[in-house]
Amino acid sequence: MKAATIIAALLAFGLGWLLRFLIVRKWAWIYLNPKSVIFPAACPICLSPSNATVEEESSKHQSRNYVVAQKLEWWRATIPHCSNCTHKLFRHRIVGLILGAVSILAVILVLPPSQLSAVTLCYVLFGYPAYALATTIQKGIVLGHADTNGLLVHVRNGEYLRKLVALNPGTHI
Repeated sequence: MKAATIIAALLAFGLGWLLRFLIVRKWAWIYLNPKSVIFPAACPICLSPSNATVEEESSKHQSRNYVVAQKLEWWRATIPHCSNCTHKLFRHRIVGLILGAVSILAVILVLPPSQLSAVTLCYVLFGYPAYALATTIQKGIVLGHADTNGLLVHVRNGEYLRKLVALNPGTHI
């Protein structure tokens, strides 16, 4: 039972990653210099003037692998948004957390753990697909892979992409 639960949890996590990938796959993407990136003073969702910010985080990647530990690296960016879209993103994050918790509880009811152990922590992965879907579907910009040379940015709106390219000369689309 433990092995099946772990495999199912990893598949659920993979489903969440796949849903997020399918949402942003048709968006435009651009490589920016993470040290000097400038975001337009417009909301990436509705293009209205920004008066609030949302902090986005790039995907984490392993940069070094030591004998005992590994080093993970990622970039954070503060992206201007309008207050209305900022509230929508916050609301979608709360909805994602609630749906994720409901998914975890449903799986616990269907596949109850026989005892509390480290394997029980795998049940958290069952909530990731609902969270990933709820938090990504409304966004206008998503940060992808990042390292010291480049930051992959997925952009939904073409007009916002043009503004982003104009502010960051020498970028790769």
